[in-house]
Amino acid sequence: MPFESLAPLRRLSPSAVSLAQSSTHFVVSDALLQVMGTTVAVGQATGVPDVQSRNGSLFASVGEDRQWYLPEFTLAAAPDTAFGFTAAQQGVDANGDPFNVATVTLGVEQREPADVTAFREANPDTQVDPIAFTSLAATLSLTYTNPDGTAANKEVRGALAGTPLTFTGTLLGPDVLLAFSALTATAGASLSVTYSYTVATFQPASTDDGGGGRGRWHERAWEVPWKERRPVPLGVIEPDSPDPVGPEVLRLTPLDRLGVGRVSLRDAAIARAGEPEVPPADVAAMTVAAQPLALARHLPLTRRAVSPVDRLRLSPAVAEVVVAGPVIPEPSGTWVRTVATGTVTLPIADSYGAVSYRPRYLLTAGGTSRVIMTTEDLSEFEHRQSEFVELSALGQISDRYPTLRAIYLGRVSGTVIAIPSRYGLVRTADGIAAACDAVLDPSPASSGCRFHLTFGLAPDVAPADLAGLAQELSQHPEVSALVKRVSVPSRLAPLNPVGLANAGISGLAAANGAEPGAFLVDFDVVDDAVPAIASVNLLMRQLSATPVPTLLGQLSFALDDAFPTPVTSTVVLAFSTTVGEDDLVVVTGEAGEYRLSNAGPVPLRVTSITAQADGGGSTTSAVDVVIPAESAVDGPAVAGTILGVQASLVEPQGGFDKAISDYMRITVIDVQQLRMTVGVNAAGALAGSIVKLDVTASLQGMPGVALPTMTLTPATSIQQIVWQVPLTGGLLGLPADVTVHVTQADGAEFDVTLSHDFAEGPILTLGVEDLKPSS
Repeated sequence: MPFESLAPLRRLSPSAVSLAQSSTHFVVSDALLQVMGTTVAVGQATGVPDVQSRNGSLFASVGEDRQWYLPEFTLAAAPDTAFGFTAAQQGVDANGDPFNVATVTLGVEQREPADVTAFREANPDTQVDPIAFTSLAATLSLTYTNPDGTAANKEVRGALAGTPLTFTGTLLGPDVLLAFSALTATAGASLSVTYSYTVATFQPASTDDGGGGRGRWHERAWEVPWKERRPVPLGVIEPDSPDPVGPEVLRLTPLDRLGVGRVSLRDAAIARAGEPEVPPADVAAMTVAAQPLALARHLPLTRRAVSPVDRLRLSPAVAEVVVAGPVIPEPSGTWVRTVATGTVTLPIADSYGAVSYRPRYLLTAGGTSRVIMTTEDLSEFEHRQSEFVELSALGQISDRYPTLRAIYLGRVSGTVIAIPSRYGLVRTADGIAAACDAVLDPSPASSGCRFHLTFGLAPDVAPADLAGLAQELSQHPEVSALVKRVSVPSRLAPLNPVGLANAGISGLAAANGAEPGAFLVDFDVVDDAVPAIASVNLLMRQLSATPVPTLLGQLSFALDDAFPTPVTSTVVLAFSTTVGEDDLVVVTGEAGEYRLSNAGPVPLRVTSITAQADGGGSTTSAVDVVIPAESAVDGPAVAGTILGVQASLVEPQGGFDKAISDYMRITVIDVQQLRMTVGVNAAGALAGSIVKLDVTASLQGMPGVALPTMTLTPATSIQQIVWQVPLTGGLLGLPADVTVHVTQADGAEFDVTLSHDFAEGPILTLGVEDLKPSS
């Protein structure tokens, strides 16, 4: 029969509740009701958590229909904005080493426990509030290993306060090094939070019956008050494991709808249907079917399903026992406020060893602040370390990514700097970043002109290499958590940032370019052992050299202020090695087709296209597409997103040097002509039958610019003169048509015509083989 069919009673009489024909029932006696019928005064404990009602994180509230809960503590979710590790060197210790003082701060959060959330969802009408703590403190525990190999622990006590909560602890001397190591490297740290809060506990009045038994039971049995005020059935005792030759073992199953409490069957009466009641005076003397019934247990009742709660022994004749009783008022007594405490330990592990936190480890020494890289920064005076180390976990990087030479990891910033194998000339929509300015040189000993050259440089890195490196780093088990970004160098070394081996160069310098990772190099070409015009013409030919560049140099980079040595990369100054900046535009259609637009003034040849698939991998396709200047072409469809396009200049017919002005901006400033010393060396020709040479020359394409006649004899076989030539002609070389009038000893005369570029060789050397008459 369901319990709901039992009629509520104000107080149960000793008579049995009538159920099925063969049922036996327990009831609570009048004597027990009289003992527990006094009401307690709650007083100042109203609204205080009842410590004896605790169920997981929940507490009942004294005198109120609501619940309190203990919040749970966790470390602040990453990124912890409260975290900080700030150290300062303040004098020396007994060993003469730096004495450090540091402050460490950690964020701590309070959260609602899962069982509280579940209770709130199941009981939406019940008020549930967090318990307010009366005190909070925390201890930072640092685990380390002694020199003998034994484990040890250092505790740093600190305050836990603020909104949100922040732990603040002070570290002194060797504890600073220990904490830095534990938080960044060994992960041997934890934070213990200690808290206290006010609770209420019930102290019942004595109800000793003279023998002491009932009073002691009373204190234990009524620790928690019941909330309902009406008699209800307490449970059903059902057979658990029938034994045909002995007593049956039965259990009490509590009702979930009852409040938390206890009931005793010590003073219960038992009767079978249709039989007289058995007086409750002595439970031990009660019999059912001539079998003793031992009932002297205190059976807890909770909202949880507890099975079994207790075990009773009845005779096999008892088929079912229904326990019924009143919800008994709270016993007489007093509510007392007290303080409860607790401690929870939060493992820190490697929470603060992540790259994002490294810039927050700071050391102030010598009036300056810097990031702490290793414990050596703390244990030595004026010790500064670079955050960058060469990353060797990926092996030889150039084997897989040919356009990269090495990679360096910033342990603080999480930046991986990929060093390009080489830098090339920048291409833009305005042309090649190469310029030559001819400037007046008024010094008497000069040729009257010097040349200032400027070149823009950019990393010649294949898009596939950079994309492949980034993907490999993100998947590598040792370094993926340390890397935040991948970039190329952006900072030149403060000393000797650029080198270029070429005669006649002076004032070589480098600076950052307009775009990140790009640089500018400039220098002057002046008169040296050879005229400036000769040197600049040689340089022009080197710029135009193909397929193997000949004008090489290097850039030197500073990864940071403390990196011990510069990191270098090759510089290639050649029109055959260029890097596009904004001259080539790629527009992709919905179906993967694309259009390549050349916004620059010179033709381009596209050699490869790199695309990233949806799955993250990249593929590079070789192509051969020529795009005329300021034109566009359509390309076939590609799978994925285009990451980059590699292209180069189309070499003009005859070579770059035949159209140098198309690829290099040439400007003449305050000078129209230059003085150039040229001459003829005929020492090897004026012997034997040749007794005199008359040499004349004129610039090709400029017949009006002629070299004065030079007469050479065995006595004056070498002559030099100063030749005034137009600057615009000299910049592009000084090719001349040379006529040599030969006079022999027998009086015979004839002319020999030669071609010679006086920019390449200011001195024309003539031999016997050069001076043979034409047949």
